[in-house]
Amino acid sequence: MLRWTKHPWQRNLNQIASGNPGAVQLTLHVLLSFAQFEREVTAERIRDKFAASKRKGIWMGGPVPLGYVVKDRKLVVNETEATTVRQIYNEYLKQPSIRDLVFALEEQRIKTKVQNLKSGGISFRRGSVKHLLGNALTTLQNSTSDLTSR
Repeated sequence: MLRWTKHPWQRNLNQIASGNPGAVQLTLHVLLSFAQFEREVTAERIRDKFAASKRKGIWMGGPVPLGYVVKDRKLVVNETEATTVRQIYNEYLKQPSIRDLVFALEEQRIKTKVQNLKSGGISFRRGSVKHLLGNALTTLQNSTSDLTSR
């Protein structure tokens, strides 16, 4: 015949719950502190794993920047798109403002990268142009050319 017994800590919790309200509150705070600690440790492990993967050059997901494709979980330069990025940077040097750059890209029918069936392939806007110009990957890609920053 099997008999179920409570662990000592379960018995203690029952005794605390039936007794002093302050002890109940203290016990709940201790349990919640342990839960918070566990969440923080888990989050730290995830951040460390992402950082280690980035150091190895592994692409961790998200929208792929214009000028790149993902192959074997690494970003590889797509020469067709890289030409478009260089063209955008060259046009940036010619235009007096981001607004004028957006209009020039519209006239030249230069569109954003098609990410999937739902997004991309649309006209650049000020925000997307600023993001492209400020992106370290596209800046690095263009550092070998003779572009100068203004």
